[in-house]
Amino acid sequence: AFYTAGRWVFFGLSLSIILLALLSYTLAFEIRFVQPDTLCEAVTVFATLFPISPLIPFFFYFAGEKEGRLVRATKECCWFDMYMEDWSYDGNMSALKAFMIEKLAKHIGFILEALVEAFPQAILQMIAIVVYKEANILAIISIMISLLSVASKSLVFSVTFAI
Repeated sequence: AFYTAGRWVFFGLSLSIILLALLSYTLAFEIRFVQPDTLCEAVTVFATLFPISPLIPFFFYFAGEKEGRLVRATKECCWFDMYMEDWSYDGNMSALKAFMIEKLAKHIGFILEALVEAFPQAILQMIAIVVYKEANILAIISIMISLLSVASKSLVFSVTFAI
């Protein structure tokens, strides 16, 4: 909507937020699942994953199922080594804490989405409404969905660290 209305500053900021989100998804994936041997391999993996980075939060979620079909298929078809080991479990922690850390690991992609994309976009839309004094129903619904996304992800995040 910013582009069609000729609001170039808001369009540029919105585009920057989306690019930052895509970069964060790709980097989080590479840090969590890929252990490249060389810089060239790291750049190649990054360039390969960047176009499909909006799907990466789903991969984080389904990769939490250690014996799931997605994990097996990824190990079989990827040209780079996938590190799928459980990195969160410590033998000294309680079962509840281990469960919550596992949930955090599964939801980290969606938490990133909420923090890096949904929340900044909601703030940007609210600023645009105030500056231009134009509130339409689509913008209000979009803001509400973004804030609901942030609230639901912050619940997972807060419960995990409270334990």
